Amino acid sequence: MKKVTFPSIFSSNESVVSPRFPALLALFLMCVFTNSFAQGEKDNWFFGNLCSLNFNSPTPAPGIGSLNTGEGCATISDAMGRLLFYTDGITVWNKSGGPMPNGTGLLGHISSAQSALIVPMPCSKTKYYVFSVDFVSGTNGINYSIVNMDDNSDGFYNPLTELGFVDPILKNIPVPNAGSAPTGERICALMKANGLDYWVIATEAGTNNFYTYSITPTGITLASVTNIGPILGAGYYMKASPDGSKLAVSNIGSVVLYDFNSATGTISNHYIIPPNPNEAYYGVEFSPDSKQLYYDHIGGFSSGITGIIYQVDLTVASPSPVNIGFIPAVPFGSYPCGALQLSPNNQMILIAKPGAASLAAIVNPNVGGTGNFVLSMVNLAAGSTSNLGLPNFISGKVNPCMPLSVNPPINAVSAVFTAADKADIVSGGISNLDKEFGDIDNDGDIDILYSTGNNKTLTFKENTGGYGKNPSFLGPVSSAGVGNGCNSFRLYDWDKDGDNDLIIHRETSPNQGEIRLYFNDNLLPGTFTITQLLSTTIPGGSYHSQQLIEIRLSEWLRPPDLRSTLVSNWWWQHVFL
Repeated sequence: MKKVTFPSIFSSNESVVSPRFPALLALFLMCVFTNSFAQGEKDNWFFGNLCSLNFNSPTPAPGIGSLNTGEGCATISDAMGRLLFYTDGITVWNKSGGPMPNGTGLLGHISSAQSALIVPMPCSKTKYYVFSVDFVSGTNGINYSIVNMDDNSDGFYNPLTELGFVDPILKNIPVPNAGSAPTGERICALMKANGLDYWVIATEAGTNNFYTYSITPTGITLASVTNIGPILGAGYYMKASPDGSKLAVSNIGSVVLYDFNSATGTISNHYIIPPNPNEAYYGVEFSPDSKQLYYDHIGGFSSGITGIIYQVDLTVASPSPVNIGFIPAVPFGSYPCGALQLSPNNQMILIAKPGAASLAAIVNPNVGGTGNFVLSMVNLAAGSTSNLGLPNFISGKVNPCMPLSVNPPINAVSAVFTAADKADIVSGGISNLDKEFGDIDNDGDIDILYSTGNNKTLTFKENTGGYGKNPSFLGPVSSAGVGNGCNSFRLYDWDKDGDNDLIIHRETSPNQGEIRLYFNDNLLPGTFTITQLLSTTIPGGSYHSQQLIEIRLSEWLRPPDLRSTLVSNWWWQHVFL
């Protein structure tokens, strides 16, 4: 990963606007997130016969993709919902729809139920595991390949120019200990209880073996092999509940529930939902609150068999299925329904309908019931049709990096700031002090910025402890004059590329100031126009509903007058880029 030192961040690529503020006593700068906990990784779907859906708007927008498969597939986007890549477990396509370099010849299969799964490498901004799952009669088992979105090896991903590639060295690597075992065509993933790492779980055909893998920043290891419950056939689905407490596995004639411990990876206490040996169950999905389970009977590979959608209330002592909807029979050679997948906004569970130009749905899945089943909920683009599969995603949240955790706790002032630091902090008075915390050098840990002293110098303390480790701070480093006169500043990802950028308000002379934007990604800057607002009661958020970071400034003219000013990112995105 590229190391960005503090002076280099602030020596180039800056955008300046210099307003004049009469009678300026103090100015406070605040950046407002509209999507500070963005979870856009699941916002784009590619599946079936050339189908795509984009969930960045209230109504899913259909489109055409390059993927054409019968069953398993997977898609990944960034946290802002921008497509990165997608795969059927055989080919990896970039966001432009072309195969990635080295992105063909993966060892999944067009007839594997969950042929593909994508898992971010913990705390990497550029790398992803792509798991490929062979079909039950194949000999390739389960393998993984690494996709790297950093085309130019600078340690960053630029969404404007980079498309990604499959690492030729880390391609089709058998998973530990079970890489060549006959697959049950099932694979799922969920975040560990630590909020950082992931569990990946797979089944072995013709056994009751569950292989649980641990994915951490150091790699993938086999955590356990668990023998539990009935013998499982192959060709059906497995999902984890969003809260990480349960697994659901579909099978011929039955659906099996298991308890799962997301802290230890332990699978225990299986429960067979009252079975029907005359039915074949395929797709499974949990409600967002993990209290309801849904699955479907896909009929048989013959004409005249109706698909059935079942709901199971998991809050009762003995859960049993309730029929909440039917999907009409189809001609010989297909199935009426297939995979179930929770939408990114948690508002519905979509249901594949092979050969159809639409998807069925269960709306309000925390409640469900017959009144919430919709036979044709989402229309697909002309020229595309559904098949058995829908994209396979990590259950629950997807986080790129672990929050700072200090164990055991330490006294921040005495441990981080020396006596000389503290003397400098108090010398300028509390009115001259501002502070900010964030990853400045892109090494995965939290650094400190603060401005203090009579000249209001912006100062940087680098944390060298590393990702997920107790912090260890170097001595303060000045911003080499850039931060002199700094009244206020904030770290935010202004251009939405995943890196923290720096926005500074500095006083250039009495009653005059300027705002500077320093980029942490070497993109060409633009300039901004500050628009004065008439009211001080401005609601927080994106003032132009663009889901872009914008700046609100409060200017103290003279007591008790207060004026607010806005720097709009709309102009940045639409005029200056």
